[in-house]
Amino acid sequence: MRTNILTAIMLALAILVGSCNAPSDNALYREWRLQKYNCIATSSYGLTQVNEKFDYVLQFDNTGVFSCTTDCNTISGKFEKNKSALKFSGISFTELACDDMMVERSIVFNLPCIKSYEITDDAILVLKDDKGHILMELISYDLPDESLCGKWRLEKYNSIVTNSNELTDVNEESGAQAEMAVHGFSGKC
Repeated sequence: MRTNILTAIMLALAILVGSCNAPSDNALYREWRLQKYNCIATSSYGLTQVNEKFDYVLQFDNTGVFSCTTDCNTISGKFEKNKSALKFSGISFTELACDDMMVERSIVFNLPCIKSYEITDDAILVLKDDKGHILMELISYDLPDESLCGKWRLEKYNSIVTNSNELTDVNEESGAQAEMAVHGFSGKC
């Protein structure tokens, strides 16, 4: 009976984690929304806030390819990473005429200058040059639904031992529960 409960908990946790839309093992491989950037129109390293009505999304995949969609154009290329080092190469972009291309031009200008990255709070990506100046700050675009996070008590499960589609009640004394966090889970019987 204890094995059935543990199996049911593990299946429930797998479903819950899948519904949390958790990122892959490497936190860099996902979509990031540009929040602040080093504007090429200014001479300082101060960051400029992106207008909230625009959606600039930088996506890294585990094959070493990146893409960035803007409100008008697309930027893409390759990237290499090693621990906290990050290098962009083969950068190409579409050149549609847009009303305001300052953010896009700044992204294209800054990408080759990026030499390192840092992820803080599992949700903020900071891209820096070789002197440690922040060139871009992005926020995770695909954060999981935090309403699923917390402690959950298992009440019923589908037993894999029987052929029935009926749910089996969990013995209240078992204390079977799962705890969901933004990027993981734990369970106990």
